[in-house]
This record gives sequence, C-alpha cells and structure tokens, in this order.
Amino acid sequence: MASRRAFLALGAVGLAYWGLRSGGPALWSRYGPLPEFERGSLPKGFRRIAGNGALSGGLANPLAGIDIPGTPAPEPLTLSDAELCRVLFDDTAPGKTRLNYFTDYNCPYCRELGRSLKDLAARLPDRAELRYHELPLLGEGSVIGARAALAARRQGAYDDMHRLLNTGVVRINEGYVMRIARELGLDEGKLRADMEGPTTERTLAEGLAVADRFYVIGTPFLLVGRTAIYGQINPALLERLITSDRARGNGGLC
Repeated sequence: MASRRAFLALGAVGLAYWGLRSGGPALWSRYGPLPEFERGSLPKGFRRIAGNGALSGGLANPLAGIDIPGTPAPEPLTLSDAELCRVLFDDTAPGKTRLNYFTDYNCPYCRELGRSLKDLAARLPDRAELRYHELPLLGEGSVIGARAALAARRQGAYDDMHRLLNTGVVRINEGYVMRIARELGLDEGKLRADMEGPTTERTLAEGLAVADRFYVIGTPFLLVGRTAIYGQINPALLERLITSDRARGNGGLC
C-alpha cells in the first residue's frame, strides 16, 4: 500500500510538471522554477539571468552606435561605485523595486518590453517603479531620438516624446523630432539647445557608462533591482523577479 501511494505521489508530481511545461511559456514562467542566475564580473551585489532573450544589436562595444558623423557623441565617462548607485537607485521610494530600463528607439524588442514594464509598474504601484534610460546603439536616428527625449524632459514632456518616438512608423530625424515638438507645444529653440546641452550630454554619458559596467551588447537591457536581464523576458516572470530581488536584499554596492 505504501509503495502504491509513493507511486501515485510520484505520478502526480510528474503530471504537474508536464502540465506546467505543456501550458506554454507564460504558465511555466509564472509557476515553474526561477531561471538560473550567475554573477560573472558584474558589480558587487548584482546578478544576471544566465542566457539572453532576443536583442536588437549584438554590438561588441556599447559605444558603437553613438559615434556617428553629424551626431555629437558624449565624452567617455567612467562611473565610480557611488555614481553607479546614484544613477540606478537615487530617489527610489521606500519599499519599492526600481526597474531601470535601457532602451533604443530603433529597437523593436524595446517597444514590446516597454509596454510590459509600463503595465507592470501600473499594476504594482506599491512594489515597483519604472525609470527609463536612453541607450542609443542602433544608428543616427537612435541618437537623435535619445537627445530629443532628454531635452523634452526639461520641458516636462519626456513621457509624451518617448511614446511618440516609439511608434516605429517613420525614420527618426531632426525634422520628425521638431514636428513632434510642435504637436506637443514645446519650445523648439529650447529643445534644439537642450539636445546638445550639458545635462543631455551627462545623462547620455552616464547611460553608456552603466552599459559598459554591465557589458551590455544590445537592447533591451533591464535591471530589476539588482538582477540584470539582457534582451526580452516573459512578462509573467517579471513580477516573480521583483519578489525574488526584494527577498534577496542588498548585500552589495548600493
């Protein structure tokens, strides 16, 4: 009788496992085991999911897309540990996990993941907060878009500029950016000046320096607290990673 019960219990476990696997990626990501993590040579206290999702790019050098004729590149920057923590976690609300999302306007995977992150942050306002970072690696349009979004932030219109640049309908150039600026009622002269101003330069350089510290080779790149994700990730897994990161605590630089 005992052996029969053990056999039935083993069969139930096997059936549950098969049900999770056959239920599709979303079901497996929600109820299956968490993926494997590794630290590699990341900054102290950070980890990454072993393996990547789909990336746009695949660049060996995270600065490769920024140095393009006609689009001024920021001066190279090396972040200290304290500066890295400031860029990633400054002003994080108590009890919340910061989602630091590095994105490129020419990256189709970024648009898809961006929608998932926005929905997640809206659904979990007491647990997560989303912060965008510009990481323009995919050509001149990416750089122009990144500069325009950062300049629009100085007029309180970052979210609107970010949304309209992420349509993927037309090639991003200066004319398109100024058309958006007029649509949003922005001061075009100020936008042009701020696109190449010191605040934009510093913010772009900081984003690129973070990418350098984490060996980013393409977008999207996401930090869920202190867990690094390179490429796409199933939305069902994101909430579990927030819980896992919160339970894990700090134990590192920041």
